Order: sequence, then structure tokens, then C-alpha cells
Amino acid sequence: PSDELRVTKGYTLEQIEQMDRELATSLTAARAVITVSEVMQRWCKQYLQLEHVYVIENGGEQYDARSLRPDASLMQQLDDFSNGGSQLILWSGNAYPWQGVDEICKLIETASPDMRFVLVSDSVSAFEEVATRNNVLLLPTQSQENMRYLITQAHAGLALYGDFSWFRLGEMYNSSLKLYEYLANGLWVVTNYPLFGSAQLYVGKEASDMIAWLNGKKEEFVSPGQPYRSWRQVALETAAILEK
Repeated sequence: PSDELRVTKGYTLEQIEQMDRELATSLTAARAVITVSEVMQRWCKQYLQLEHVYVIENGGEQYDARSLRPDASLMQQLDDFSNGGSQLILWSGNAYPWQGVDEICKLIETASPDMRFVLVSDSVSAFEEVATRNNVLLLPTQSQENMRYLITQAHAGLALYGDFSWFRLGEMYNSSLKLYEYLANGLWVVTNYPLFGSAQLYVGKEASDMIAWLNGKKEEFVSPGQPYRSWRQVALETAAILEK
């Protein structure tokens, strides 16, 4: 949404509204608009005055760890860091305020030392608060192959998001791509936004509760064959809209 420019570029509400008018004009000829969430659907209808707006959530891809060819240096680094069996917990994302950097740091400060956090970001400096901890591995943006490898090696994933008070609808408007990737690859997942229900997913607000849930999963693995939302489903839903 254009509201993001408030945070990334310092735009005023008047500038945002001008952007809305320009975007609405450019989409006048569209017979349909596809968004990734119901919140974005409401935003399109309320602020762009669009009528035919559909929702198709993101999906995830299941990776075969045996066919991946990550960098040998990353494999060694992860092996040394995991300390021969500690619980690996993964988070990846950029350092924008809505990505929950503060929430991630608070969670790490609450965790026990045997919980090992792998944080992948385009701005590792955003995590200076926890960077010196022995149970934190900070990595810059990785190649697609390396990222897939990290997902297959993790025991749990974090899909936490920050404050959305700057957004005119005041809610999380995205479709959590990493959440779907984590679920597709058999990770336990902690989030603070209730997108949907799943036995693999814990929705919470307090860091202590999230850590307690992760602690309870240390010796437990997600059963193979759990259903997940795939990109094939996304494609089929898109095709159905196009057929209309």
C-alpha cells in the first residue's frame, strides 16, 4: 500500500492521498485486481475505489535437502553454530519497521542459550542489540540456494511483525511469505498475527509465551506429509479468476 511511503520516504498524508489518486487512475481499465490479503482488499476498495478485487494468499514450496547445493562455507558455519543438536530457529527478512525487528530481539533476550537463532537480513546492523550473543548467528542476504538450505535445516521459524499504527487500516496487510515457506518444509512456526490455524503454528503476543511453546517442541518434529498451501494452489486460484 502507498502508506508504506510514510515509513520509507517520510511522505505526508496529502502526498499519500495523491499517490492513491494516481494509482486508482492507472487501474481504471483493470477488469480485476488480485491482492494477497483481505486487509489489502479492503484498502483497495476504500482508498482506490476499486470494485473487482480478489484475494489470493501466497504459498510455499517444499524443498528437497538432498538436491540442494549450498555454499560449503555456510554449511560449515551452520554446523559449528548448531553445536551438535541445539534447536535451530530461523528468521529472514528486511529491516523495515513492520518486519518485527524489535519483537525478534525481545524474543531472543527471553530465550535459553540452547535455542540457536539464525537471522538473515539485508541490514544486520539492525540487530546490534543481540549480535554479540553466543546463540545468535547473523547472516547477510543469502542466495536462493543457501536460503532454501537454511529452511530445510531449521527446527522452527519466526514470522513476527511489528506495529502497523502508521497504516490507515491499522492492521497487518501482508501475506506472510516466510510463514508459508516454513510450514511447507515442516518447521514449527511462531507468529504474532493470526492469519489462519495450523497444528504447526503458534500465535502469541508475549515473548515468554512464544519461548515456552518453542521449548515444548524441542524434542518434537512435525509429522511428514502435513498439508500446506502450495504455489500450485495459488496458480489454480489465479486461473479461476482469469476464467471469469
